[in-house]
Amino acid sequence: MAEKRPNIHPFFTTKRNKSTKSTEDTESVTDSPTSINDVNEVNSEQALNECLDSSVIIINDELEKHLPTSSIDNQSKEYLSQCALVCCTSPTVYTPTNEFELESTLGKDKRSCRAAWFTPYSWLTFCKTTKKVYCFYCRAAVNQKLHQLNNLSIQTLLITSGFSDWKNALRALSQHNSSRFHSECLYVVQQQSKPSVITQLDTVAKQQQEQRRRLLLVEVSSLQYLLRQGIAFRGHNEEDENLFQLMRLRSADIPGLDQWLIDRKYLSHDIINELAKEMSLMILRNICLEISKRPFFALICDESTDESGKTQLSVASRSIDDCFGIHEDCLGLYELESQNAAHITTVILDVLLRCNLNINACRGQGYDGAATMSGIHDGVAANILRRQKKAYFVHCNAHNLDLALQDLSKQSIAMNVAINITKDIVNFVRRSPKRLNIAERLSHDLSINSSQLKPLCPTRWTVRAASMNSLLSNYQLVKSVMQEVVDQKDPSAIKAAGWLHQMENFQTFFGLKLGHLIFVASEEVSFSLQRVENSLHDVLCAVNFLIDYLNRIKSDRYFGTFYLKVMTESEYLTDEPQLPRIRRPPSRFISDTTIIPQPPQTCADLYKKQYQNVIDEILKALNNRFKQSIFSQLCQAQEFLIMIVNGCDTITVEKICSEIHDFIVDDVDCDRLKQECTMIFDFFQTVIRDNEMGIKQVTKISPIIDVFNAQPIGKSIFHQYSRLLQLYLTVPVTTAMAERSFSVTNRMKTCLRSTMTQTRLNSVFLTHIYKEKTDSLDLKNLCSTFISKNEQRKLFFGVF
Repeated sequence: MAEKRPNIHPFFTTKRNKSTKSTEDTESVTDSPTSINDVNEVNSEQALNECLDSSVIIINDELEKHLPTSSIDNQSKEYLSQCALVCCTSPTVYTPTNEFELESTLGKDKRSCRAAWFTPYSWLTFCKTTKKVYCFYCRAAVNQKLHQLNNLSIQTLLITSGFSDWKNALRALSQHNSSRFHSECLYVVQQQSKPSVITQLDTVAKQQQEQRRRLLLVEVSSLQYLLRQGIAFRGHNEEDENLFQLMRLRSADIPGLDQWLIDRKYLSHDIINELAKEMSLMILRNICLEISKRPFFALICDESTDESGKTQLSVASRSIDDCFGIHEDCLGLYELESQNAAHITTVILDVLLRCNLNINACRGQGYDGAATMSGIHDGVAANILRRQKKAYFVHCNAHNLDLALQDLSKQSIAMNVAINITKDIVNFVRRSPKRLNIAERLSHDLSINSSQLKPLCPTRWTVRAASMNSLLSNYQLVKSVMQEVVDQKDPSAIKAAGWLHQMENFQTFFGLKLGHLIFVASEEVSFSLQRVENSLHDVLCAVNFLIDYLNRIKSDRYFGTFYLKVMTESEYLTDEPQLPRIRRPPSRFISDTTIIPQPPQTCADLYKKQYQNVIDEILKALNNRFKQSIFSQLCQAQEFLIMIVNGCDTITVEKICSEIHDFIVDDVDCDRLKQECTMIFDFFQTVIRDNEMGIKQVTKISPIIDVFNAQPIGKSIFHQYSRLLQLYLTVPVTTAMAERSFSVTNRMKTCLRSTMTQTRLNSVFLTHIYKEKTDSLDLKNLCSTFISKNEQRKLFFGVF
């Protein structure tokens, strides 16, 4: 008997012819082909069959025959209501999680739902409230009005009332799985879940932007590595660039990077320079922010000429943090158009303005002794002092020590000869490959232990002793080289003969040994003066140690030991020491009042006089060089800081406070400082005892810092005392930071990289100096800043 079936959703066009053989036979349904868009997108397991299975399970024949369509629709509305549990509210199929849920479906015929059914029929979902199973997709399609419910009882059960005929479950589920209604519902639900074309295009665009951002990060991280290590990121051509080759090496592990290199997008020189500049600016902003948070800072400046002949001004700052840590930070290199004081002052003030540093917080200046920088009337120091009267000028103490040694070489003939002969002989051998080969061959043939000759630069602080020592260690070898050059009648044989004659003279060997003795001690002090952590107390202690050492070796006893050692070492290297010929002045210059100096009686007396004269000259130079006007105020402040923690009476405190008033005015509250001085001794004794620090008496600044850091509450209790300590430590003592920056410049701006611009020089300079800050850069933030600079980049990369 033909049966009229309800129309499905207009989305489909279905024609169906049905014929009934008998009431006991199953229905046979033949369908015409159905047009559905993109049928191939439906899962192969759940694809629509052209012919439905003719076997239909009738659960209740009488009800199926006499139940009208409207009744089914009303019943469907009644049963379409879902429970509020996760089984029905979940957006996915719910599968029973334990056996208890399945056991609850046990019926009178001792049959229940099986967990194995949920594997082949992935659309089967279980309701914990009704204890029945449903078709997830068909129910969803009907609920969302994507498909109309037909009048087949099996569809009604799996969609509305639920299926629980466990005896015929396998056949019913198999029939539903292959039915057209199920395939149509599955298709429309899947189509609804698929994004629109616009959404798909937007998704693809976002995926491409994400890929580009990831590759940009790879490029930036590669650039970060090269900048940190001070390696040039360009080459002879684009293919040989260090950055390009590094990224090509990384492309083996990073998908898509090889295509990025082929496209060469955002790999131009301008883009690379912009990224490098942004890195250096992030580091500089971080440094300036840290300096601005501290109460005081000091200026450290020096100038030098780079490889391209441009005059570079190195500007650095010195500041003290809350833990009394000393920080010397370079703020960059700035090209000078003129070397007069007015222009340099303008450049310094412009740097402070750009770095957001207030000149009113400046409490010190550290320069070299050039008149342009340290002139008392029109120098840079004087110009800064006119703007801030408490920006005390300190002549670099490391320069002072070097100037003292230069004064010694000018005043002492023996030292002058020793320095010049060392420089000339070492350069004579080192600058000739032929003479170096001779030295290597003679060293092997004569079995002489040799080491590399080190050049001497008269203006370098710490190379004199090492150069002299290298010549003394290779004295016999160098003499053999000179003799070999003379025997070969080389064009330079005349010079070699002159050097050989001087090296065979005992006076030359003695001068080298004496120079080495003086320069070793002075250079050790010079090394210590270049430390960032130094205060004036440390500098004066080091200089006083050098003076005490020189006074000790000036004694006759030490000279006797030294002279005997020199005589022993020179036994087979030089001639015997001889007294010079006595020269009397002409009689016309002699009068009754003329005092004729007595010539030395022995060689020991002759060299003892030279020895003591050299030491007297260096002591005189040290005393002259280490006297600066600001030292008296700093020494008084230092004495006050140490004396207070050791305990003193009120009268002494009043006296010293009046002496250092000019130094602390406007920075420290004198009245509060006097009140704190009455309690600070007890605080120090308590902290030293509780922390078992073993300090019996404070004699320098460093134990004071250790006590405050051991108990930080003291910094707030004794705020004015802590502020005075910060003010004292802020005043610079050397310009070593600026000198070190020029050493970095020489490594960065070589003859092969001499055409780089000032902006790029600062980019590679700052990232190489501050390696730790370079490592800690937020590359995503950097890329985000780079992308946000124009709309084209935003469209290409998107937003981080």
